[in-house]
Amino acid sequence: MLESNDFMIYKKHLSVGDKMKHYFIATLIHRKKYKLYATYNKQSDELVVTSIEPISGAFGRFNKTKLIEEIAIAKNNSCIVMIETRNKKYQKFAPIIDMSARGNENRPNQDIAFEHFKSMTDSQELDVGNSLLTKVSTFKKQTRQIIDEKTGRITYQFKTFENELQPLLVLVLTHIQPPKGISYFIEVEKNIVKPDLGLSRTQRKQYAVTHGYDEILRKQMAERIKKTQAKWKYPNKKVT
Repeated sequence: MLESNDFMIYKKHLSVGDKMKHYFIATLIHRKKYKLYATYNKQSDELVVTSIEPISGAFGRFNKTKLIEEIAIAKNNSCIVMIETRNKKYQKFAPIIDMSARGNENRPNQDIAFEHFKSMTDSQELDVGNSLLTKVSTFKKQTRQIIDEKTGRITYQFKTFENELQPLLVLVLTHIQPPKGISYFIEVEKNIVKPDLGLSRTQRKQYAVTHGYDEILRKQMAERIKKTQAKWKYPNKKVT
């Protein structure tokens, strides 16, 4: 288990207020690995990065046990968690994503994320903090847009980057396309309603993603809002 001091360090990023969403992102694919906390305020329609920190040392090594424990803390405090990795073993702990893989629009996830990242930073819907403004500006200028003359489809050509920008793209994609899938809905069903013991596992899965989806999600969000409002204060810290 994490020491109490470590928990307090993580807890300061998890303050929850009315109409707030919280995110924990970790990027593990590149040599330089990062973790990120962010908060979305629905009222102001602004996604604010509260913390970006490296988690890797020399040669890209990092403390896997500590990361897994932090993932558990984030989930227990209602954070939406996403891990960028190709290692499917991490699916036991949180949803995973490969940014180079093709996403919902049959385009690389990184392209989809960048398109929204550029739009959100330009329209002041994403606050990355003053320390990253120069890197963000350079990144956007150096990324080349390519339009297919036949299909009109837009793709992007990136210069190699291995820094804090990677978790930012994962954050944006997680924000616009929240984690979904059978395992997610089964977990919701488990936490919110008592499963009918007369149903087979396959039938419970079908129920979770069809008939019970809307009702389960409504109950889950109502309970989360009630609990988190009672526990945490409205966050007032962000990256500077």
